[in-house]
Amino acid sequence: MAESCPNSIRILDTEDLHFLRLARQTAYNKKIVLSLDLLINDITKRELASIYRCDLTLIISKFELKLLKTTFKIDKSILQYVPFLHHKINLKILSTYPSFEERKNFITLGNFKHEPNWNAVLYLKNQI
Repeated sequence: MAESCPNSIRILDTEDLHFLRLARQTAYNKKIVLSLDLLINDITKRELASIYRCDLTLIISKFELKLLKTTFKIDKSILQYVPFLHHKINLKILSTYPSFEERKNFITLGNFKHEPNWNAVLYLKNQI
C-alpha cells in the first residue's frame, strides 16, 4: 500500500493485542501470573513493529493502552483509545435492556480457535 498510495494515512485497528492474548493464554495454561517475561517474544516484536509502521493505532482496552504507553513506551500521539462501545451509546442501549431478573438466556461470541474463548465457555458451563 505504501508504494501505491504513499500519502495515505495508515491506521491499525488492533481489536486485541495478540501478544497480550498469547501471554495471558500461556499464564493461564501454566497457572502462573502474567509477567513481562511472557510478554516479550517474536509476536510482540512483530506487533510493535506494525504499530510503528502506522500513523495511528486504535486500541479498545484501557489496559492495552496503558501497557503500550508505559511498558513499551509507545508515544501516545500514535495511539487512540476507541472503546468497543462508547459509554454514551452504552447508556442508551442499556436503558432498553430487560432487568437482570427478567433475563433468562445468554449468548457468548467467539470461536474455539482461540483457546481463551473455549476456556470461557468451560468456565461458564461450570458456573451455571
